[in-house]
Amino acid sequence: VYEFTDDFTGWKQVVVRFDDLTRKEVGNGAPNDGLLLDRVHGWAFGATATGGPRTWYLDDVSLWSGER
Repeated sequence: VYEFTDDFTGWKQVVVRFDDLTRKEVGNGAPNDGLLLDRVHGWAFGATATGGPRTWYLDDVSLWSGER
C-alpha cells in the first residue's frame, strides 16, 4: 500500500519507491512473504472518501530498476 492525499487538480506525477510500500492484506490469497519487495503478485488502484462519483485516469504506469 502507498497512501497519499489527492488535494490537487490536473495531472501530477506520483513516484512510489518499493521502499515506501507497506503490506496490506486484501484477502486475495497473495503470499505473505514478509514484504521482501523482490516480486509483485499484483497491483491495483483504489480510492476512498471521494465525496461522490469520480473518474480516474492512470497513464504511463511503469516498473523500472535503477537510480535516477
